[in-house]
Amino acid sequence: NSFYLHTLTLEAASQATFNIPAAPWSGFLCQPDFFQTYAEQDLRRSQSWLYGPQVDLSGKDLGFEYTPVFPEEKYYNSNGGRGTYDGARCWKWHYQTDGSLKEYTVSMDNDFAIFRYADVVLMYVEALVRQNRTSAAIQLADFKKIRTRAGLDAYTTSQLTIDELYAERGRELAWEGWRHEDMIRFGKYLKKYWAHPDQSSETFRNVFPIPTDILNANPKLSQNKDY
Repeated sequence: NSFYLHTLTLEAASQATFNIPAAPWSGFLCQPDFFQTYAEQDLRRSQSWLYGPQVDLSGKDLGFEYTPVFPEEKYYNSNGGRGTYDGARCWKWHYQTDGSLKEYTVSMDNDFAIFRYADVVLMYVEALVRQNRTSAAIQLADFKKIRTRAGLDAYTTSQLTIDELYAERGRELAWEGWRHEDMIRFGKYLKKYWAHPDQSSETFRNVFPIPTDILNANPKLSQNKDY
């Protein structure tokens, strides 16, 4: 019943950009390694992420910028950690600038995609690639549209590996809530990636633990292995 990503990702200085009276909390940002998977000409990068020099509603320079790429070790720095403006911020669901996002009234009234046709197309493409039918996948007109809409060329057979498809799903479906399931399905969830340790031996983490109140309500249930 709430839609307030702006409060979870922006710094307070961005209030001047979007006419937001309620102070954002900061926090959510784009992992630098993922940001670097976007090609320079990929329109989805600037459509999904807020980065670079920031201006107010009138276009006046605010004197700061969100830096999309910064060293992993800076994230772990015990002397302060990442900088205030490190990391690109969520920008896919554009924020209201009419002043209505006030304290205690922070939820936006624009739409959030629950299921999108592009996801259906990408699921079909994934099924084809996993069946070694990549040559058929790259010929799908709707799959080509996903690429050309982003300002990119359609894939060739050699380009469309399973790892590349995983990255493409991330770029197309950023902020739409599918990454956790994708990471598990593509075998990425437990591996080492930016600011995340290697947990390859802890395969039990591919499923969540059953909550205690559910276990207590049904004595026939037992906790998932290793939790």
